[in-house]
Amino acid sequence: MFNINLSKHIINKLIICLALFLSYNFNLVNAQDGKISIEDARVILNKIGYQIAENNSGIELENGINKFKRLHGIYSDNNIIDSDTVTALQKAEQEKFVLDYLVEKSTEVQKMVNEHFDSDLVFYVDAFPQEDSVNHYNKNFYHIYLGIRTLNHDNVIRKFYIDREITKIFVDDNNGSCIPLDLWHSDNSYQYNDWYCVPYNRVGPIKSNMNIQDLNNLFGNDNLKKSQIYGAEGIGVYDVTIIYPDTDKELIIYWKDNKYGEKPESVTVKQKNSPWKLIYDIGIGSNLDDVSTTNKASIDINGFGWDYGGYVNDWHNGVLSKYKGFVVRFGYNGEIPQELYGDKKLKFGELGDKENIVISDFSVSLSR
Repeated sequence: MFNINLSKHIINKLIICLALFLSYNFNLVNAQDGKISIEDARVILNKIGYQIAENNSGIELENGINKFKRLHGIYSDNNIIDSDTVTALQKAEQEKFVLDYLVEKSTEVQKMVNEHFDSDLVFYVDAFPQEDSVNHYNKNFYHIYLGIRTLNHDNVIRKFYIDREITKIFVDDNNGSCIPLDLWHSDNSYQYNDWYCVPYNRVGPIKSNMNIQDLNNLFGNDNLKKSQIYGAEGIGVYDVTIIYPDTDKELIIYWKDNKYGEKPESVTVKQKNSPWKLIYDIGIGSNLDDVSTTNKASIDINGFGWDYGGYVNDWHNGVLSKYKGFVVRFGYNGEIPQELYGDKKLKFGELGDKENIVISDFSVSLSR
């Protein structure tokens, strides 16, 4: 009699466990509005830091899913992978991929992540590309925060942008401008000249904290010339330093508050065959058609033939509008059509042959 009762007891327990197991699987599979399998969920959870063994009893996976849901503010019934959970899992997987890509491409990010991973690191995707946004960076880029957690708030050290194709990385320089990752270096790494002009940061090896003696050390006194330049419409006289005067490599250095030799304020490039470049390899001679293609938007400029002629007055919220601290001026190859002359704003559609409208000079700010 004892053995029979014991057998019945064991059988009842097995039936209950089997029912619970079937119910567990039923809830997970049949509530999956977003088309994701149980195994996919386990794989994603492991990618983002969970450790759920393959072919486990199910309890470990159940606990992992429920923990994930709580952390992401999803309050549907336990064991159910509803559409909100699917969306959160997929975003978490994409976030991990984006963050890994940034770590792989930047040694400075690697160093910070490794030093602070187990303690006070703040490293996450703050925003995903938003298809319906009119803002170029919100529409086409992931926004990533990297910082150190403090007692009262997240102290963001850097903000990065990665394009939706995950091929390009930009760094917010905390001065209202962005720098391509390959132009972002530590303060001590500008001992070479790559011909790039990065607003509020550097022009080749020239940094914003340099004085005239530093320029002497970089270029040699024979390659520097002191001169005076009148401002637009004859307003103001500026003592400037010309580097490599009368050559293709020429730069004109304006000093902050016109205090000669103390601190550079801006740098102007205007020689026809200059090797100096802005972001996206824009430089002297780049035509309006190509620059607007890079901008992914139309570009309006001032009419020609006066002191402010040819300057860009509207980037139309394009790619280049994100960057601050530089101005671009266009000239015209050949005889300027009469309708393009004068103190007026010219809309992109009014400019006719845009291949003959080319950058004649540009200036980059080094100090704010």
